[in-house]
Amino acid sequence: MKKITYCFWSFILIICFSCNHSTFETENAIEKCTPYFTFDSVEHYYVRADTNKSTAIERRNNLSEVERKQLNMMYEDTAKVIADSIIYQNLEQINFIKVVVPSTKFDIINKIFCEKNLDSYESAACIPIYRDILIFKNKNKTVGFAKVCFQCGMSLIVGASEKTTMLYTHDDYTKLKEILYSK
Repeated sequence: MKKITYCFWSFILIICFSCNHSTFETENAIEKCTPYFTFDSVEHYYVRADTNKSTAIERRNNLSEVERKQLNMMYEDTAKVIADSIIYQNLEQINFIKVVVPSTKFDIINKIFCEKNLDSYESAACIPIYRDILIFKNKNKTVGFAKVCFQCGMSLIVGASEKTTMLYTHDDYTKLKEILYSK
């Protein structure tokens, strides 16, 4: 009887320690993520566009050159490689507002823009209007960029690994919006 009791408790202890160890590894895997970019500066460009005003502009037949370029930038996701980043050099000329993101926010940005081991991701069913663009630079050279639609929760990321083209969770969008628009 003592042998059975000893075997039983040994079995229980082995199971408990095995489960705890696996959970610990899983938690660490979630906490650690490989950043998409190595950067020393981030430029945030955004346009304050009222949805009703944007729709009215779109319906007009006689768009100015600036309005046409701005709408193209907000709606199109044609930039697929870093070489395409040249189209982002004149965003201020088409009424995007530029803000240099403080380096104190880089740690949080790295936790948002990183490879994560997720079983699934969230997606939206709307047409994105990319009002926010982030340009990631290292030594004044563009290493990546992201176009973000906070309204739909959609993004286009270029410069990261081939399998990474967007942010994956609603929480990522919420955190990003918070750090970009907080003072």
